Amino acid sequence: MKIIDSHAHLMDEMYQEDVEEVIKRCIENEMEILTSRLLSLDAVKDLKLYVEYRTEGRLKKVLIYKTQPVSVDLDPTSLDKLDKSRPRQFSFTIDRVDSTYRVKSDGESQPFSGSFTTMPATLLTPYGTLTFTANVFEGMHLMNSGERLNVTIKIGRASCRERV
Repeated sequence: MKIIDSHAHLMDEMYQEDVEEVIKRCIENEMEILTSRLLSLDAVKDLKLYVEYRTEGRLKKVLIYKTQPVSVDLDPTSLDKLDKSRPRQFSFTIDRVDSTYRVKSDGESQPFSGSFTTMPATLLTPYGTLTFTANVFEGMHLMNSGERLNVTIKIGRASCRERV
């Protein structure tokens, strides 16, 4: 009888060690997932991939990347707040009218608008401070009068999944 009890006790110890090892591996896997999500979000922020630019096409708005005439940024504190809010995005347009750039939110719950004539420029919005800079490189032109740029700032899990 003692041999059977001893064997059962040994089996219980082995099972307990297996369970602890499985739990340890699960925790390590979850930590890896969380770390990779944080790294993805950091990459999105560093590369400013949370800003989406579209121009008016013949049939639909066309996504552009790196060739947008104006670059937009949201201050880091507001970007972090946006990441914790719902919805995690907002959209606006930039219209060039003669020498003026006019900014207007797209049907947002917190509307905003403003204008500027030179860049860099800043605009205080309910979402935070937007900074506008000319994206000028060889072969690129600034917006012409009458042109429109559609901008969406999107952060969080959706942004990471779409871009990284």
